[in-house]
Amino acid sequence: MRKIILTVGCLFSFPLMAQSTCNKKIDPSKVMLFVDTNNSELEIETSRKAACERGEQLLIVPKNYKEYGKFTGPFNEASKRAERCSKSKRNACTNEINALREATKKMNDFVDAQPKFDKSIREALDEIKSRNAKLQVFTISGHDGGGEFGGNKGGFGRHELQEVMSDYQDINETSSVLLLGCYTGVQKEIYAWKNIFPKAKIIAGYDGSAPLADRPQGHQYLSDILLKEKQLLSQADEKKLVNFTKSNFQALNQLHAAMYLNCDDNKEFYYGSDGSRKTFKSFNTKECIEKKSEVEAIAAEFQKYDSGELEPPLNTQGALRQLYNKARRLEHCVEQLEIDLDVNAVFNLLFYQGVKENFASYYKDDLQEAEDIFKDLNPASLTEAMGLSIKNSEAALDWLKKDLEKTEKNPEDFIAEVQKNADNSKVELDKLLNDPAYAHLKGLVSTDGQYTGPVLDPPKEDQEKLSKLMEAISNHRYLSQSAKYIKENIETVINEKKESVKFAEESLVKQRLSHQSIKDSLAKDGIPVWIPSKENLSKKTRKEMLQNIHNMNSLLSADALSDKQKKVVKWLNTVQANHLQYFQNPFSWHEYTGQVEAPFYSVRLTNFTNPGNGMMYGGMSGFMTVPNMGLQFSTDQGGFNYQGRGFTGGFGGGL
Repeated sequence: MRKIILTVGCLFSFPLMAQSTCNKKIDPSKVMLFVDTNNSELEIETSRKAACERGEQLLIVPKNYKEYGKFTGPFNEASKRAERCSKSKRNACTNEINALREATKKMNDFVDAQPKFDKSIREALDEIKSRNAKLQVFTISGHDGGGEFGGNKGGFGRHELQEVMSDYQDINETSSVLLLGCYTGVQKEIYAWKNIFPKAKIIAGYDGSAPLADRPQGHQYLSDILLKEKQLLSQADEKKLVNFTKSNFQALNQLHAAMYLNCDDNKEFYYGSDGSRKTFKSFNTKECIEKKSEVEAIAAEFQKYDSGELEPPLNTQGALRQLYNKARRLEHCVEQLEIDLDVNAVFNLLFYQGVKENFASYYKDDLQEAEDIFKDLNPASLTEAMGLSIKNSEAALDWLKKDLEKTEKNPEDFIAEVQKNADNSKVELDKLLNDPAYAHLKGLVSTDGQYTGPVLDPPKEDQEKLSKLMEAISNHRYLSQSAKYIKENIETVINEKKESVKFAEESLVKQRLSHQSIKDSLAKDGIPVWIPSKENLSKKTRKEMLQNIHNMNSLLSADALSDKQKKVVKWLNTVQANHLQYFQNPFSWHEYTGQVEAPFYSVRLTNFTNPGNGMMYGGMSGFMTVPNMGLQFSTDQGGFNYQGRGFTGGFGGGL
């Protein structure tokens, strides 16, 4: 994670930044743009000096970047004091926590009042365009990386920048793209940024953690790229590149540096870790085929952690960190090979302890209410109801087996029986159609049984007749079509019945396992399921947590639950799926600081227990509240991608 370093200085408008301290002649037609999301003033100063040496303009986004220090400085100090207090032997840190809350609010209020990054970048590009200039260098600095940048000044994603740059193709002459964040130089990112800046000769970043913002090697790396761009690109083979960078890019080997080069004669090279010796190699677009087994091995190892077979470790620098490093570096291959691996989920499991604490803290009151509602649950009635449900499923399976046996033994009789039902339905329909009492209603119903009459309701005396006629038409239509299909596809129908039996057998096995799991939980803890509170999550393994979610799903089929208890279970399933399984969390949830950032889609218990608080959409159950927007969206147990102020989403790289 990048460290925030603040310096004091004056404010500069777009046109004056480079000219204010540079004595060299500046070419107004060439512009460098630096986007700062996290108070990277030392990096800005390095870029300013390089712009002077290159004879180019430098624009900064946001242009009032130094003004943020009035709020981020107190926030950083308050954070440090609160952290020191929490690590000391003192039990109470009330003053420090209150100070942090106040500093956080002031900083967030200021940031919220500023223009969003996409708007500020557009303003800078409009400034460039108004001068008839061209964009030569694009630099962005902030926490994390991997397509999402963020910090105390806010955040924005690569996808947003791509949309912005599509409107400024005429000034996009960018030759160097500098991505100052973690995992920004992995090959997946190279491919993505090449699409935004197609004329880029250099795309430089990091294939691991980026250096602290005050580390000199990071500033030297930035300066070397900007000042030695032409020399670097003239080295058109691997040996020359190695020799040149060894003498002129010392920081390259002191950092997790990575870069793409399109040298003279359109020779493409990549410098970054790929599991072997780190050196310049030809940029190989077919390498993923060769690495398929390696990526599959990463996915298989991650599945052990995700399933709870291996418990996510407390130490974030161990084996799971190494797995995450490999996954992030080979993420482009994950996508190209269509391997089932969510690299962002690896990130969240790496910081699983923080995720759990933030989850439990944010939903603390909701979880307590859920626990109170569950206190009235009768374990004996619950297991009895689940046992009865199993008996009903056994009876249904027995009927399906007998029906299959009968159909296989004599398919002609089955076809004849279905045709007989269709014929009988025709007789019943004809009776109604020939009945004078129904004559005036025939024109109000379509051939598929749908009402096609006036919008106004028909007279009450006709409603029952109309309903009967519509049902008769629909019934005959369905039975006659079924008879025709079965006669022409009897083998397919038999196979479908076999599949139904197989599905019912598998469902019954799952029901029995769920019933046993509930009984085991009752025997062990005295409760069928436990609420994922902070205390419970700290004591339970991931495997136990996943089993608890499974038990909750099993409860939904139990008639012993009250309507309110079922709604609580649905809410618990939703929030656990969103935040503990599929990790739709703010980036800040990777560590617990006492100040919990609200998820962009916040699911509250009251939205389930009090339907008037939300709206139903598309048949989905549940609600999502969007903070600061006053909107709610329905949700299922799945998750949603998101972006927002200060997020790198946990989806854009690592720490």
